Amino acid sequence: MPFENFGRDTRRFVYTSSRIIITRFPFWEAFSTAMLLGELDGRGRLHHVPDYAIYAHIGVCIILGSLMSFDEGKRRFASQLSAAQMAFVAFASFGIWNRTNQMMALKIVSRYLGVMASYLLLSGGFADMKASHRRFAQLGNFTVGMCLISEAYLLYSWPTERAKVMSLLPSQLMNYEEIIVIVYCALFCLCAFCFMSGSNLNSGSKCALALWFLVVLFNLDYKYWANYVELWTQFRIIAADICFTSLLAVNYVMRS
Repeated sequence: MPFENFGRDTRRFVYTSSRIIITRFPFWEAFSTAMLLGELDGRGRLHHVPDYAIYAHIGVCIILGSLMSFDEGKRRFASQLSAAQMAFVAFASFGIWNRTNQMMALKIVSRYLGVMASYLLLSGGFADMKASHRRFAQLGNFTVGMCLISEAYLLYSWPTERAKVMSLLPSQLMNYEEIIVIVYCALFCLCAFCFMSGSNLNSGSKCALALWFLVVLFNLDYKYWANYVELWTQFRIIAADICFTSLLAVNYVMRS
């Protein structure tokens, strides 16, 4: 009986904390965007985006984050707008980074697709969804699958991503790098299939959560990624990873 209460309390804690992270992410997006703008200006680098668009993005994020603090109806409406806002950020990020580093462009876009999926599923009610909101959850699950496939492609095609992942594994496994990468990518694609098809989502959420935890670990090494992106860009990637991890955790808890 105590163990049952412990498990119930743990699930409640994971569910509550994960929803807090997802609903408060717009505030972080606004803050990190402002800090990134300051970092770029301090280095004298161009950001290729009009200042008014950046300030409008910051303002919209603050408004949407505030709306998510109200009742369920306003939260659902704000999450739908946030999904559209994250889609805009993903599109703008791809346009900026595709000029210099296509793989980094895909990495950033996939992270914001993950955040977008979080808001679509939040709007759809995750596993406890009504028929009227089911289309948002279905679109959210499909977007989760796209995010997982993107990470599999990055790991398989980008030596920088692959080298960082392999650095977390024991040195004895280095001789089996190709096999490990193929298995890792295959698991990502299998999880993506579960989400995109809507079948066996419980197992898919559990497996994706375990796989994405490793992704969060290697992205936390901001000194390694400093050779490729600005500091605050990497912080934004880490935050998006945590938001996406929270989505997977909520999805798993609600289906377990």
